[in-house]
Amino acid sequence: MIKSDFKRRRFSLLLSLVLLVQSTRGFSASLARNNNRLRRPTLHLIPLRTLYPKDESTINEQSCLNANFQLKSDPSFELCVVEEDDLPDTARFVVESFGSEAIRLSSDMTSFEQFILQPTVELLNGYSGIVAFAEVLAGLRSRVRGRLTQTMGIQGPHPAEEGAAGMALVLVLARPVPNDTKKMNWRIDIIGSVELRLQPCDAKIPFTLPWLDRIERRLWNKQTAVQQQPYLSNLCVAEAYRGQSIGRALVQCVEDIAGTVWGYSKIYLHVDVDNTAAYQLYTSAGYKDVGQRWNPFWAGSAAEIGYFVKDLP
Repeated sequence: MIKSDFKRRRFSLLLSLVLLVQSTRGFSASLARNNNRLRRPTLHLIPLRTLYPKDESTINEQSCLNANFQLKSDPSFELCVVEEDDLPDTARFVVESFGSEAIRLSSDMTSFEQFILQPTVELLNGYSGIVAFAEVLAGLRSRVRGRLTQTMGIQGPHPAEEGAAGMALVLVLARPVPNDTKKMNWRIDIIGSVELRLQPCDAKIPFTLPWLDRIERRLWNKQTAVQQQPYLSNLCVAEAYRGQSIGRALVQCVEDIAGTVWGYSKIYLHVDVDNTAAYQLYTSAGYKDVGQRWNPFWAGSAAEIGYFVKDLP
């Protein structure tokens, strides 16, 4: 998983509250669905196979996905494009995958110390989780708004197009939530997600909300014209399904779309080089360090996040 988006996350209480208010509709939608559980909805996602049909002969035999973008070990999971109603569950999955705990009690503490501190820690972590969900959901809505309001399918925006930052493509490997599931507040069961969008290739680690990127570039006086290129982010795989090469399959899928559908020859991403699993996944897939970092004086440890690129066939 890529953790760079989340290392930049909490920079003010005010922003957290704004994001929480902005995402009220997501909470309301989830509550409304909870009150209507007797009528379990079908999968509202758009199956990728309907937008991007593939021939069996073009599928990598080593891939965990078949020609219909279904998980070979469990075809009930299918790779799909998210729509508006799917964003709350997608945001919740991303937050759970990356983690949102603000505080963790040390294992060196005595049982009595943990007993005293645990209620406060749980309260703070609960607030942290709500803020994280609000921020991620608001960011997703901001980044896919343009795609949702247009009939784009999986086509990529023109780099010079106004609002290109709001036309991200978000894919999830998911299925309808079964009736006997414990996830009664979920509408879809997601085990993997990935996002593809255009991003200026200046090594800047993007905020969740695109307008914050514009502010930071102004603060850092980086307003020179920078070419926009495909950018891979928010690659997540549910812990119970790791080790099946799902992450690799999702990466290959967005690379294929960026090259054959969007028409680009390169794709970029950020990865924490200390995240061994993610680093090995990307380097083994052919990504190379650009050698450039976004390092304004306020960046802190985020300046150490690696910026990588891959040449697409």
